[in-house]
Amino acid sequence: MIAIGITATDTDMGKTMVSGALSAAFNMRGLKAGVFKPAASGCVRMEDGRLLSTDADFLMTCAGIDKEEQSKVVPYVLEDALSPAQASRLAGVNIEPAVMTGKAAEMIGSKQITVVEGVGGISAPLTDDYLVKDFFKEINVPVLVVVKSILGNINHAVLTVEYAKSHGLNVLGLIV
Repeated sequence: MIAIGITATDTDMGKTMVSGALSAAFNMRGLKAGVFKPAASGCVRMEDGRLLSTDADFLMTCAGIDKEEQSKVVPYVLEDALSPAQASRLAGVNIEPAVMTGKAAEMIGSKQITVVEGVGGISAPLTDDYLVKDFFKEINVPVLVVVKSILGNINHAVLTVEYAKSHGLNVLGLIV
């Protein structure tokens, strides 16, 4: 039961693509892979009224997890494309860190290796006083930092890695 956290210097850096690729690669090597995301915003409202996280849907496809298992992969799905803290406020949803960490532990405990994708950048707020770095610290997983190959991201990468380390996270490396 191994887990790897995937974070980034910002949103739209490629976390989902990296997370999906890693979980698919683990599966192809015969490992029973899991995926997890503590919350997802910018979700699509389906005709039946339920919200679909397209990120979680992609991750589940890559990991070979049945689509009906979305609630085990992402406990909070929010419609507005904002930080989970802000989107949950607008939706009247109370995000509980213990729910996110508990569900993450369940996924990690049920698979040989689990890829845990963060939300936005490492300091994105999941609640008003609980950030992505707090989530990774609490579930005690090492992290990879995804960095988009764009001008200025050397600085962002260094700052993200130093911030993560200063908060007690084990940074495995960078993926550009």
